[in-house]
Amino acid sequence: NYSSNTHEAAESTTLDENQSQAMETVEAIAPGAYAVEGIDGAVDDEDYEMYGVNDDDDWETTEEALRTNSASLDPQQRSLSMSRHSSAMAQQQQQSSMESGLNGQTEHTRVSAVGQLVEQAANCRPSVVAANAENNEIENQMKQEQEQKQRRKYLMIGGGCVLCLIIVIVVVVVVALLAGGDDGGGNNNNIPDREEPKPDIKRVDLLRTLVQPVILNDNDFITQTLSWMSIHDTTSLDLKDKIQQRFILLLFYVSLGIANPIVSLGSSDECVWSGIECTPNGSVIGIESNRRGLRGTIPMELQFLSGLESISLQTNSISGTIGAQFKTMSQLSKLELYQNEIEAVELDQIHPNLRFLQVSLNPITKPIVPAHFGRFGNLEHLDMSQTGIELPVASILNNLSRRMEIIALDDNELFGTLPNDLSRFTTMYQLMLRNNKIEQRIPTEIGSLTTLQLLELSQNLFTGAIPSEIGKLTDMKSLAIRVCE
Repeated sequence: NYSSNTHEAAESTTLDENQSQAMETVEAIAPGAYAVEGIDGAVDDEDYEMYGVNDDDDWETTEEALRTNSASLDPQQRSLSMSRHSSAMAQQQQQSSMESGLNGQTEHTRVSAVGQLVEQAANCRPSVVAANAENNEIENQMKQEQEQKQRRKYLMIGGGCVLCLIIVIVVVVVVALLAGGDDGGGNNNNIPDREEPKPDIKRVDLLRTLVQPVILNDNDFITQTLSWMSIHDTTSLDLKDKIQQRFILLLFYVSLGIANPIVSLGSSDECVWSGIECTPNGSVIGIESNRRGLRGTIPMELQFLSGLESISLQTNSISGTIGAQFKTMSQLSKLELYQNEIEAVELDQIHPNLRFLQVSLNPITKPIVPAHFGRFGNLEHLDMSQTGIELPVASILNNLSRRMEIIALDDNELFGTLPNDLSRFTTMYQLMLRNNKIEQRIPTEIGSLTTLQLLELSQNLFTGAIPSEIGKLTDMKSLAIRVCE
């Protein structure tokens, strides 16, 4: 390709030089030899240098040098170069002939010869123009392709920026919805952006009259609850018991951080609220609000729901003191307050019919009176692990019901020795006292707990030998004991 382009360029240069020199000859009426002198320009000086020949050598010498030195070139270059030099030799011979003819002619003949050269150069010009036009067309096509590539590049960059912007907007919207629409427990307790209607003052007064018997501490939560009921509650005022039950439940949720119950509970009947269980006649017997993001203290008015049998408020942020809220609940058998922020448990204020008490993972700071455990004659399950209570272990075990099935007091500050009277727990199948400060020997009476399936006494300060009576615990599935020698 390089050789071909060089040849074409040389031809174009030759044609331009021929035309220019011919025109100058006509104007000056110079010798004809000068007009055709540029013909040998078809052979480049670089070609002479390539083959090691001299521009002044005669054609025989040049041709011999070309044949000798071209042996080192590849076949394609050698063929093209020899062809070009053969053409140049023919032109040289033609030039010599023309010079001879011109020298013997008259001035008129020489002018005619020059005119022929001009005509020949003029005839060659169209091919040069065509070649230039073709080159211009190729250049224009290349420019158009370059412009198209540039436009595609800009389009790709712009499209990428738009896509990134869309992704950012979507992420921002999702984060905003998650942050503003979830209270940590999977429920939206926030007040809607729409303007809340104003409470009906007349209806507020009527409601207050109806619920006055179940109001113990008049406060802002009471006012907020009555205002909400005056707007959203459509219960007939003739149903006094229904109004009071609904008021107590609404007050319970408002006091624990649900500012607008309609968002989480709805304005329909309370027996269809999530986590509320009722009897067929509409009396509430169960509240389950685990992981709802509840925070604050349980209102005292809850005790007026005397028909409650089960309360489960696990994994929230309920704080304060518990006890009196459950004082009148004679039907309450299960109270689950696992993993909250309760500081005190007043056992003497809870109704003694309780069977299941779970207050583990609460930072209890107020001392517990061990004798109060003796009030719960039906207690079967006690879980006060990881509460930080600091008591003699025997003072708790000796006051617990004989009906105990599960005792979980691990990860506390219990101290002293295990009591000898363990045989009275005839139905116990789990005893967990791990990670305390219990000391001395493990009593041999441990072998009388024949129903025991799980026993954890590790991470204490026991000494002496492990009693062989443990071998009588044939139902044992998990045993963890460590004794310091």
